[in-house]
Order: sequence, then C-alpha cells, then structure tokens
Amino acid sequence: MRRHNIVGAFIGTLIVGACSAAAQQPRSAGPDSLPRELVEALLRAGASTYPGDGSEFVVGRVPTSLAPFLYVPGNASVLGGFENTSTVVAVFKVKMTREELHAAYARELPKLGWTPATFRGGYAGWGFMPAPGTGPTGGGLEYCHIGQALQINPTETPSGLSVLALVRNFGGACAGRTPVFVSNSAPPDLPVLVNPPDAAMNQTECFQPQALGVANRGTSERLRTSIPADKLLDHFARQLADSGWSPTGSQAASVHRTWTRADTGSTTREITVAITPSTIPTCVEVSMQVRQLRKP
Repeated sequence: MRRHNIVGAFIGTLIVGACSAAAQQPRSAGPDSLPRELVEALLRAGASTYPGDGSEFVVGRVPTSLAPFLYVPGNASVLGGFENTSTVVAVFKVKMTREELHAAYARELPKLGWTPATFRGGYAGWGFMPAPGTGPTGGGLEYCHIGQALQINPTETPSGLSVLALVRNFGGACAGRTPVFVSNSAPPDLPVLVNPPDAAMNQTECFQPQALGVANRGTSERLRTSIPADKLLDHFARQLADSGWSPTGSQAASVHRTWTRADTGSTTREITVAITPSTIPTCVEVSMQVRQLRKP
C-alpha cells in the first residue's frame, strides 16, 4: 500500500466543505486523496493536524511506529491513520460490541507493555470524574506507557463499530503531574463521585440548548449512558457510603437521593445527587448539591 504524504491543511480544507460533502461522490483513492470513510472517522473523533507538523497519512494499515505496540482484533478492517511528532492515530472497524472490545484490550494491551490509566490529570477536586482507565471524558479506554497515553475510542456507526486508537506523547492521565490542590487544607464542599466506565461526559450528542442545572455550591454534568437512573444512583450511593456519608429518607428514589455526613464543629453537610432525564436518548444530566445544616 502506497504511503500518502499530505499536509494537515487537507483536513482543515475538508472541514470547510463538510456541509456539501454528503452530496458529492467520493473521489477514487489516488496519490493526493484519502478514502472518505477514513477522513470522516478522523473528523468524528476530533483528530487533527496542522500545516507544517510533518503529518504522514497511511491507508489500509496502522502507522509504522504504532503497529508493534497496538493490538488490532483479528476481524478488524483497518482504514488507515496518520502520525507526526506528537500524535499517532489508527482507525479500524470491528464486528464487536463495546463490552467485547473493552475485554479484548484489557487482556491484550498489558502484553504489549500498556497499563490502565489511573491518574486523572489536571486539578484534584470534587464533583463527577471519569472512571479510572477511561479517556479524558470517561468515554473509551486509556492506557499508559513511559508517559505516553493510548486512547481507544469506539463509535457506533451504521456499518459497525468504528475504533480510533490515538497515542499522544505528552499530557493527559499518563504524564504524572502533581494535582494542583493537593495541599488544600480545607475539606471540599463536594465529594468526588466516579462515573461508571464508558459513561462519557459532555459529549456533542448530548448537547441541549438548556443550561445545566447548577446552582450555588453544586456541580452538574451531562453523561452519555444507557444505565437507568436508579442504577446510576446506586453506583454513586456505594461510593458515598464508602466515604462516610449516611443516607437520609428513602433510598429507593429513582430521580434523586440525599445523604449527610458530620462536619467539624456544630454542622453537618447534606448532599443531594439528582438524575434528570434528557430528551436525547442515552443522555442524562447528573448533579450534586451541598448545604450545611446546624446540628440539633
């Protein structure tokens, strides 16, 4: 398969013409063109290059530098990818479910030297956080090796599961940076609640014109997940119980539940976690609100 040298401006040009692309017949592959399905997968996943970064595109195979370190399922159809000084991307299609894909990578990637990401880069803090081992938004998977981050991002398409494997040479959950607020002596108002695996946060498909329902001393996120509201609350309830929060009222509620925990001094903190259904299938809004109560 011939290797294609194309500057990153190609993708930028394609974005400009994306509105009319659906009405055009794709050109046959040639020295200066890429298969439409490959380009659409790169655009859908947000993979991009820029002029002068030395990006080198390949078609029908995994980029050379990544091939020895990436597991590709035996039934996969490899579309291609690109590589430059900071990023390597491979795109392929598989006849698997998300669960089967996750299980395959959990089994195969450690054999190639990768370990699941456990550190969440950026701020240590509070609120809803992606599950360990997932990508930065909680979607897909993320693995680490010597500071590099490998993200496996599957997307359902009409023709099957499209998988984008992306390796970054810096940043993310694999860089080993120190959390900014690690020395903060004041207890945070809100606890950390880890989302279920593959519950991606604030995805484009979950966009709604209504603002998130965040009030003072609270936080809210939109999740892409098919987990029922009561099961999602059960997931958060187990974490709160492990960190000393006690349930108040009925814990069978499927929309919101409340917990309390003794604070220092004469106050108790009360937290309410709520699940708000969305008009968009598989998308929900999760929120937590905290207030201080005077002890009797």
